[in-house]
Amino acid sequence: MTEIDVHYWIQGVELPQIRGMLTLYLLDLMDGEYQQREWVEKDSDTSFHQSILFPWELFDDLNLYNYLKVGKIPYNHVGLSLKTKLEAEKLYNLVDLSEQLSKDACAGNNDVCYSPPNSAYLSSPYLEPMRQAAGEAFKVFMANEKDNHEFCEFIAQIEAERKAIAKHSSP
Repeated sequence: MTEIDVHYWIQGVELPQIRGMLTLYLLDLMDGEYQQREWVEKDSDTSFHQSILFPWELFDDLNLYNYLKVGKIPYNHVGLSLKTKLEAEKLYNLVDLSEQLSKDACAGNNDVCYSPPNSAYLSSPYLEPMRQAAGEAFKVFMANEKDNHEFCEFIAQIEAERKAIAKHSSP
């Protein structure tokens, strides 16, 4: 996970660092090649789980799973870490799919599932829809940052680095 420096603070929300972290996590969650390279191939058989916990813990810190349980979109985060209701809706959809992915990866473990194997995530029918939902949320977040040129350049640099690494690591 890339850290966001304080000089990339985002305007228009009370918690710009949280918004920056959310944006970077969306980038991670939408990028299957990155996940395969950084979350699966580099570490143990449970590295996907260990890596995906970072964004999921942030979702939990923001009480997004509680919103999901009561079927309520987190509109009250607009102004805190989100800029628009559309961002809240996209994030809600992503959290829903993340929850389904987690439950599917843990299926058959009698509700005791601390660290499912990579294969449980990679074979889940919820993985690709979760990636797509993250991509949709990322597009909305970035559209709302279009005037923040420094942050957009920072994100573009990360994307370019990932593409270069993927190009060099593919056969």
